[in-house]
Amino acid sequence: MYNERKDGFTIKDIVLQILFIALFIFILIWLFPMKSDLDKAVSKMSKNTTTVKTVSTYDNSFNNNILMMKDAAKSYYTTSRLPKNVGDKVSLTLGKMLDMKIVLPFTDSNGKSCDKEASYVQITKLDDEYVLKVNLKCSKQENYLLVYMGCYQYCTTDVCEKNTRDVKTPVIIPSTATTSKGSYSNSTKTNTTKVNTNNTTNNTSDTTNKNESVTNNVSNVTNNVTNITNITNITNITNVTVIVNKIENNEPTPDTPSKPDTPKNYLYEYAKYKYAKYKYIKTTNASYSAWSNWSSWSGTKKVANELTQVETKTEKKSTTTYKEEKVLVGYKVTTTNDLSKPIYENQQVVIGTKQEQYCKSYGTTYVGTGKYTYGSWTLKEKGKVFYSTPANTETTLYVPVSGQTSVCVQNCTVSNYGVYNVYTRTKTEVKKEQYGCTSYGTKTVNIYGTKKVLTGYEQKTTKTPVYGTKKTPVTTTTNITLYRYRTRSVIAGSTAYKWSASISDKSLISAGYSYMNVSSTKWSTSTNDKSLINDGYGYTNEKDIKWSSSSKDQNLIKEGYVATGNKKEV
Repeated sequence: MYNERKDGFTIKDIVLQILFIALFIFILIWLFPMKSDLDKAVSKMSKNTTTVKTVSTYDNSFNNNILMMKDAAKSYYTTSRLPKNVGDKVSLTLGKMLDMKIVLPFTDSNGKSCDKEASYVQITKLDDEYVLKVNLKCSKQENYLLVYMGCYQYCTTDVCEKNTRDVKTPVIIPSTATTSKGSYSNSTKTNTTKVNTNNTTNNTSDTTNKNESVTNNVSNVTNNVTNITNITNITNITNVTVIVNKIENNEPTPDTPSKPDTPKNYLYEYAKYKYAKYKYIKTTNASYSAWSNWSSWSGTKKVANELTQVETKTEKKSTTTYKEEKVLVGYKVTTTNDLSKPIYENQQVVIGTKQEQYCKSYGTTYVGTGKYTYGSWTLKEKGKVFYSTPANTETTLYVPVSGQTSVCVQNCTVSNYGVYNVYTRTKTEVKKEQYGCTSYGTKTVNIYGTKKVLTGYEQKTTKTPVYGTKKTPVTTTTNITLYRYRTRSVIAGSTAYKWSASISDKSLISAGYSYMNVSSTKWSTSTNDKSLINDGYGYTNEKDIKWSSSSKDQNLIKEGYVATGNKKEV
């Protein structure tokens, strides 16, 4: 026994749905502030900062130029070019960068070239990372960027720029004061006012603190604004930095950024060490050796002289020779083809080939039906920025998160962009099963035809006589003279040479050697060169010193010098 569910909605269902819709609208209003709310927050900030005169701005041309110098410096300063020790600095002026062709020539917004000496890049080695300072001076504008670099886990190269989540995006900080439009006057001091995310401001004492940084997390505020008006399409207000000017009569002008430190000049010591060995000589007079043993008797004639003694004797010797004559020993029978009498036959022969396709295997196959199934949506990228509205597809869905419009009065353009979460899903075609050929192959088939083919020739036989040689022995007797000898040799006066690492080697002198006033010298990069010592050289305690302005002077190294580690300031 059971009760069937009634169709339609009850009053309770309708009331619950209305409450859910109202709650949803309330959450949307709470998450996404209206334009009027933001205007009120800006208005409150303006009231608390009564001395605000203008917002510092720099034209797009200046910003693009300083960013181009930054990118060129990041590309040029590879690992081998970075400073090695903490506190060390390396720098390049804009003129040097142009000469090296690592940045293209550029001009400011007035078409004038920037200062090639006052504009520079400089990298300083910190404990575990580097700070890149990019200073640009064009006409009356001069600013700099600070960029932190290092070998972080998310780097795709050896060294990369620090992630913006780890360090604030570098802000262009004014370093000189001028009275031109859009710049700082001599009596202007940079102050900031802190704006909270609940659209309230700090007390008056906070607004008077000098150089106070105020942030409202709105990502990537890249253009300085001179007039805050018509700010629309702002969602998820979280971190905005506003830099404003406050007139204070007795306040100093902003500090001028320091130029690269004048490098200290050092001379580095290089040395090579002198080795020598000394030649000794020993001479002896010529003499005869003892006689050798007698040789065996031989028919080879020998002549006596001071170095050879000869004895002779006569013996009879029988010699047998052979007389040869030609005799018939048989015949050689040879069978050959008679080329004048060919033999032909009709045969089936291959006259060509052709390609045929055949099924190599059969089985179950799957063919598409034109229908598809889809997987679940999966978050692929979170918070991706698009400068135009992306279009959804069957497998890709773009869910908006936030967007922003920035407005500039002087030399600025309006840029719109949106932040989206990107979701993806899989698309699979539905297939059906059928039986058939699953694999095809191609084979070569012969084409046959009848053809008259030469199968051979009639045979013919020839006989060729074969001759041999018959040898008959002939013996003769003769008298021969046999010789034997013994020899001695002349022991020539000898001259022996020896080398020593000492110019007065007592052991050689006692053995009859005397120094020839001949020496051999070599230079080494070590005072204990095992190779030269093993070759008989000794260190003379002499060294050749040279100084160089380079700690790695390849020319001196090629000449055999070695850096000793000593240096002196010049």
